[in-house]
Amino acid sequence: MLEDRREKCHVIIHGAAVTTGGIGAGLAQIPLADSIPITAAQVAMIVAIAKVYDIDLAEGAAKGLLGGFSASVIGRNVAGVLIGWIPGIGNALKASTAAALTEAIGWTAVRHFENLEAEKRASFNYGTYAGEVKAEEKFRDVLKELMNRDYFLFSLYRLVSYVKEKEGLKLEQTTRFLENILTTLDKETEMRIFRELQDIAYYGNNLNTIEKYISNLSDEDAIKFTETLKEFESLDNCKSTTFLAIYNKLNA
Repeated sequence: MLEDRREKCHVIIHGAAVTTGGIGAGLAQIPLADSIPITAAQVAMIVAIAKVYDIDLAEGAAKGLLGGFSASVIGRNVAGVLIGWIPGIGNALKASTAAALTEAIGWTAVRHFENLEAEKRASFNYGTYAGEVKAEEKFRDVLKELMNRDYFLFSLYRLVSYVKEKEGLKLEQTTRFLENILTTLDKETEMRIFRELQDIAYYGNNLNTIEKYISNLSDEDAIKFTETLKEFESLDNCKSTTFLAIYNKLNA
């Protein structure tokens, strides 16, 4: 039953990805924008996926879900999707990137509707790895105590994006971690992070901006920042030369 539904969703998502790829939207046409072909195609895709799960979704509700799914996808694929927006060809969004973004949003929608069913059945485990769960709980406690939450969060999202792009590290569990954290933040903070990611797409990402944000952290928050980066390395069992450079600067 589950596989049958996913097969139907695959057909829907692939069709929408082909459509949006053909549109070849510019950067201004990312999800959350209004009255554009890509948004219309993605809204129609979400409505169609909902029907697979026997949910009649109005267009307005689908647009609302699209906004949440887009922020989630961008949070999760900082280097996968957003870095694809930075080819240096003006602000153009490659057709392949538009298709990939639509594909990612589509499967996020699938997981969302599967999760709704899971809550009814109380049998579908939608959790993350035990290490990620533990890290998330610890990180939420850290966020409660931070004086400069925005600088802390902006730095993390930008730094993970930078490391994935420059060092070629996948940081898969770390990106899932950030995705999950994004869904727990208040909408204002979430949108401020979203705008930061848009800024990366427009102007690129560099260590100077990241270090400027980090410099605004208190000594206590800077220690928590270092501990968080070490947690990321532990989650993905890797070592980052950029993270090491940040450690050294903070400890200098």
